[in-house]
Amino acid sequence: MVNTRQDLVTTMGLLMHRAVLIATRYAVCRKQFANQDGTDEERKLLDYQTHMYKVGGLMSDSFMMQITALYSERLMVQAKKEMDEGNFELLDQLHHLTSGLKAFFCLMTHEGVDELRRCCGGAGYSQWSLLPELSGFAAQMPTVEGDTVVMAAQSARYLFNKVKGLSKSKPTGLFDYINHLDSLCSSVSKATDIASFSDMDHLENAMAVRTAYWVRKLTRESAQLKKDGQHPNVFQNETHAQQIQHMSKAHMMYVTFKVGRMYLASTDYKCPNLKSVLTLVTKVFALKQLTLDSVPCFDSGFFSKGALDLLNDSMNAALIELRPHMIPLAEYKMPMDNWYTDISSIGNQYGDIYETQLNYAVNSRLNKTHSPDYFESLVMPMVRNAPSAKL
Repeated sequence: MVNTRQDLVTTMGLLMHRAVLIATRYAVCRKQFANQDGTDEERKLLDYQTHMYKVGGLMSDSFMMQITALYSERLMVQAKKEMDEGNFELLDQLHHLTSGLKAFFCLMTHEGVDELRRCCGGAGYSQWSLLPELSGFAAQMPTVEGDTVVMAAQSARYLFNKVKGLSKSKPTGLFDYINHLDSLCSSVSKATDIASFSDMDHLENAMAVRTAYWVRKLTRESAQLKKDGQHPNVFQNETHAQQIQHMSKAHMMYVTFKVGRMYLASTDYKCPNLKSVLTLVTKVFALKQLTLDSVPCFDSGFFSKGALDLLNDSMNAALIELRPHMIPLAEYKMPMDNWYTDISSIGNQYGDIYETQLNYAVNSRLNKTHSPDYFESLVMPMVRNAPSAKL
């Protein structure tokens, strides 16, 4: 099961990136509405803030998913090597990570690929774009090898056990924040502008606070209910099941961000610009996560009045900075995807989306079908005599 879940975790980042590649290429070619000051030229889809938020955010998701999948793959290799030597210590952590990552990466890909399909309008709805095919393939993934809810709940047990075992051993690495639940939940953001809010250390603190909030809250309430004589099954399945899902997701997104930072720090880049761009991608991922859910940060007091404006302004600034890198990022080391997307009517590497769509329509099998005998005598008279539209 662990092997299968790891395969799914690896596949999801690649699947998302393939859809991002198609949608990005379409968005830089497709123009809509002449609403730019000083020119009659229509605006590219990718130059709309709402469009860039969707596609740019999903671009960052795909990169972070691929980086995290690489980390868990290496952990699996290490775990297997140690198990051959009779050491099974990494098995629980591996089960925890593959269960949680499978749960949320599959869900993110299912929702993300379909959002990318919608970003391409009617062209994305066409089977010729390949996006419906990718969307249909991704739709099954949250269910394959364990439903999202079940996998997230399984993954959460490891966190509860880590907190219970604090008196015996201190978690390290990705789980070090568990040693500092109280201090994290009482910490206060000192960010006063976009630069300080977007600082990577500040973003990591915010992601850690968001996770620590749920871990501390649920472990305390679980202990109290157990003390009151309530069976653990009631807590896990009736009274706190939904909150456990929130905790598990917050933790997995924190792990993903943390792994991304570790990858940046440990990789020797030949091109210094590449590291700065991937740092920006990592930053967009964290800002997007906090944009989607920063309630724990406000409830704990880490964020205060004005933080929401800083968050939104930081996200907008990061996306503006990311915009010139969208095509290079989408096409980064994707030769296999070029081979695949070259048959997409809107996602091939040449950018001739209008010509390709026209050629696909001209060469459609429908144009090679002979009209039935009754078409001219019965159908066309109705078409010719149809009243003109009032609009």
